Amino acid sequence: MVTIEQLGFHIKIWNLLRGQLNLPDVNFIRPKIILEKFDANSKNWEFPATSKARAAAHAALPTKRSNFPIVGVMSITDGTLIYRDKTKDLDTTLQIGAAQGSNTDQIELSGQGTLQKQAFKLDAKGGSLAMLRYSGKDYPLNVDITMGSTEIRVDGTFTDPVTMEGVNVNIDARGNNLADLFYLTGIPLPPTPPYALKGQFWNMRISGRCANFMDEWGKAT
Repeated sequence: MVTIEQLGFHIKIWNLLRGQLNLPDVNFIRPKIILEKFDANSKNWEFPATSKARAAAHAALPTKRSNFPIVGVMSITDGTLIYRDKTKDLDTTLQIGAAQGSNTDQIELSGQGTLQKQAFKLDAKGGSLAMLRYSGKDYPLNVDITMGSTEIRVDGTFTDPVTMEGVNVNIDARGNNLADLFYLTGIPLPPTPPYALKGQFWNMRISGRCANFMDEWGKAT
């Protein structure tokens, strides 16, 4: 599921004894992550409920932003993320990169894949790992998706990226036919002439319920 050709890091031992993981610098060389979902109940990143592996993973999983390790500088060289979801006929390979610098680094994903046998390209940029700890600052995320003539751009922030709450985003979607969005959303839409849509969503929770769901939504042109 995860392989790393080379991993280098420094750690502050005294902080570790106090229960705080503090890494002044972390360097990943050619990490490779493969995530696969075979059906609704079978994923290669989940372990049986009774296994020690699942108990350890659950204990290590952060429940709030301040639980994330303190990382000063992180770099990722030649990283790869492969995600396959047979339930959605999704197969994608993304390159992962992280620039150095405690205040300026950001995590980047770029690559391509297929969804319901339709080819697409994806480029995404998020804030640094260190930014996940700053509960007073929103975590930024920008995503660009291209599938045929369909282009979607999402620019926004997460108030709490750990619980996926407080999502505030601007969405810009355009293409030759609104019905083509079915391949990305799974929602059947009527055929249309070329269109351009813009909308703003705020204070949204990814898992379902959201307040003040939509501020405005553009009309097809």
